[in-house]
Amino acid sequence: MVVSPIAVLLLPFAAWAVLASAKIGREAWAGRREEKRRAGIAAAVSRLGLTGRVDDHALEILADAGFAILRRGRSPSYFYCLNRKPEGTSGILLFDFSYQARGDGADDESMVVRQTVAALFYPKGGLPRFELRPKGLLRKIGTALVGQKIDFKSHPDFSRSYLLRGPSEGAIRRIFRLNLLEYFENHKGWWAEANGMWLILYRPGRLLQPEELPGFIDDARLLLWALPR
Repeated sequence: MVVSPIAVLLLPFAAWAVLASAKIGREAWAGRREEKRRAGIAAAVSRLGLTGRVDDHALEILADAGFAILRRGRSPSYFYCLNRKPEGTSGILLFDFSYQARGDGADDESMVVRQTVAALFYPKGGLPRFELRPKGLLRKIGTALVGQKIDFKSHPDFSRSYLLRGPSEGAIRRIFRLNLLEYFENHKGWWAEANGMWLILYRPGRLLQPEELPGFIDDARLLLWALPR
């Protein structure tokens, strides 16, 4: 069979068209899946008897508090923010946050990291600035932490599992008492940041699914109860 020169020239364009069509299809499917997830979360909020509202002002307050995740990467964006007050808490802000992770070199490709973030209101206030993260995660997702690494000889499992740093070691140690250390030992994988009256909790690259919301609220309650009263 003889293939015409024109057909040969058109082959790269045909391949590009197939790839472009596949990419558009994947993006459309991902968009529909995300719409379904958000609708499911709204329904779960209603079933739990909670009230939620979009709250851009609360996000501005968190940004002003200087949390590391909100300054991470390039092109950060919020998808929504629900402000709710489940029983046993003084308020929770729940929002999806994404950013482009910086590569290690000029030629490295960036990747978009998406996660659901919970900001827990601590009415007593006075939380020292700290960042807690699991050991062994991708360097691209992490950031340089401020302060010396803080270990607890009384809880070697905690120190093996987490990196804890902050500018005021003494104040951080006063917060990380028995209850809080045991909480993180029993709930591995969380990243946490604190400053003043807010504590932020998330898992990098993970979006909350509707069926996970009740358990997530319970985890938030336990964490708040583990803080000094």
